[in-house]
Amino acid sequence: MALDRRRPLRLLAADWLKKFATDSGFDFKQQGNGKDSLTFGVPGESAIEVRFIDGEPFVEFHTEVPALQRLIDGTQQRQLKMPIAGSSAT
Repeated sequence: MALDRRRPLRLLAADWLKKFATDSGFDFKQQGNGKDSLTFGVPGESAIEVRFIDGEPFVEFHTEVPALQRLIDGTQQRQLKMPIAGSSAT
């Protein structure tokens, strides 16, 4: 069975987003995971859903909270500027 290189990249992107959110003052008291997603926080409140996708960057972030959306947008811009070794961007 071939190693799926997307999984560690997905988890790394999710971890960075959680770190940026925590550094910005958000406190996620819950974390959940499904087959194709992770959720930080309480759904319906202050939550970020990390959805796994097949193409690069391998994740999509979703939230209903405007302040978290700004954080997500900033995180995605940072990721676009940081090519990952072994990806098609390098």
